[in-house]
Parts: sequence; C-alpha cells; structure tokens
Amino acid sequence: MDKAVAKIIEIWCHLVEDEVNQREAVLAASAMRTYIEGLACIKDTRTNRILLPACFDIYASCVESILNECLNFVDTEKTIKITTLLSKPLKQWYNISTELRNDRACALTRQTWEEYKLGIARLKDMQTNRNIQMRRIITGDALKSDNQMLYITDHQAALTVDQARAVKIPDDVKLLPEVKNSLQFGNGDWLIHLVGLANTSDETKIKALRTEGWVVASEHFRNSYHNQQHTASDSISPIGKGIFYIHQEKVTIGKRYEDLFLVDMKASNDGAFGIVFEKDYPRELSGILFLDDVEIDAYVKMFDDHWNSVE
Repeated sequence: MDKAVAKIIEIWCHLVEDEVNQREAVLAASAMRTYIEGLACIKDTRTNRILLPACFDIYASCVESILNECLNFVDTEKTIKITTLLSKPLKQWYNISTELRNDRACALTRQTWEEYKLGIARLKDMQTNRNIQMRRIITGDALKSDNQMLYITDHQAALTVDQARAVKIPDDVKLLPEVKNSLQFGNGDWLIHLVGLANTSDETKIKALRTEGWVVASEHFRNSYHNQQHTASDSISPIGKGIFYIHQEKVTIGKRYEDLFLVDMKASNDGAFGIVFEKDYPRELSGILFLDDVEIDAYVKMFDDHWNSVE
C-alpha cells in the first residue's frame, strides 16, 4: 500500500473512536476527503503555485531533512552551497515560538527547531561535513545584542520549563519578559532557553556570570553555529566547507517570505532547490512554497552579489 495512503488511513483512524457507527464514519471520511482535496487547491495568490499549509515547526523539519540529505550526498567532490537568511531577532533563534497564557506572551522553543539547530551545528565538524558550504546572511540584530545573556548547560540543550524554574537567576541578569512569563504561566514540559539582559557592563561581573552558566548570547550564536565570518580581508574560499556568515542590512526576500533555504548543486550539474516559509496575510495562512527555476537563479545571483561585496 502506498505510504501516503496508509498515513491518511492512520490519521483518519485516530480521528474517530474505535467503536463508531456507520454514519459517524461516513461524516469523518467526508471531512477527511474534502480536507485532502482542499490542500491541493490552495494556491499562492501571487504566483498561483501550490502553497503547502504549514506552521514554522513543519518548515523547520523540512529544512532539517533537506540538510540531512545533503550531508548524505557523499558521491560528489563538488561543493554544495546552501544559503539561508536570518532576519529574526537573536532571542528568536533560541526561543522560536510564542504562546499566549493569561493574555501574556510566553517564549518557548520546539523540539523540531532544536533538532534543526543541531543539524546546523553538525556542519561545523569537518568529519561530518564533507562537501557543504553554508552561507548565512544575517539582517537582524543577532550580532548586535551584546547585552543579551543565555543560560547554557553542559549539553547546551533547551530546558523544560520545570527545569528552568529551578535555575537561580543572578542579580545581574534580568530575564526577558516573555521568558519570565513562561516560567510563571507555561506548561512544565515546554522547552525553553533562559535568555535575559545583563544589568551590568562590568567585565568582571560578566566573567563571574560565566561561572554560573551564563554566556553572551551573540558570542554563543557566532561560535556554536559558525566556523567563521566572511569578510573582504578574511574571505572564504568558494570551495570552503563549513558554516560562514556575513551581516547585511539591506537584504530582502519579499514581504511574504519569512525564511528561505536554498541549495545550489550546479557545480556538479545537479541543479538547485529552494523552499520558503510564507505568510499570506490577506488569508491569514502560512505555508511552504517551492521556488521555481527563475526565482532560484535570481536569489543565487542576489546572494552571490551580497556575499562578494562585503567589506
């Protein structure tokens, strides 16, 4: 049986009780059939291409799976170039999501997002990464938030909210409001990174915070998820392996696109592939859109121009 059909049947079985009468089954089947048919009819209003309804969690999972497949392409000696864009604030790199509790915004992260970040970190390892150069173009504040502090355990993993509640917050750190709200109102099994602002600029006190597990978040972001910054004076070879970044303020991928993941395999004549996470605000709909060849070529040229014009 086709795996997709089997999965649909599995989902349908979970939606109805074990003991269900015939008419209930007919109604459930009708709803499922209409839902599945409707998915194929949802089009992007700008390009008229199929938009796959999804939340950012699903998009991150898709990107992680693409990344893992690229790591498995060990038969090519040519460099695979991956380009991605970070426009989100640094605090959202660590806590990607927000939930409302008691009318308060609460920060949290997701397991899918944490797995994606682990996949990114694997590219730093030259034993794991044989043929990939990832270029990250940062347009947000990720390199500027020097007063943001991050609590890190030995394993550098996210904490559950229950675990985070047991962490003693130093006097020199003030938790971000949305993080504080999570500790007060969030579910105990939520995943979270403790992020706050340093109440001091005294280097001695900042060093003391490190002994308690707190690090400067921007330093952690640069060092844990990148091999090096690409600059004019310290440029990266076109065939260099690893994760590299530049900071460019004036980069845009369109008002609707919130994230982009582009894989260029043209050096080995294997084409290119790209997906974006889109927010279609008029319809209050988000989803994944596959880029066509024209868009991919345009983005490759734009990103190459930015990459090659750094100071």
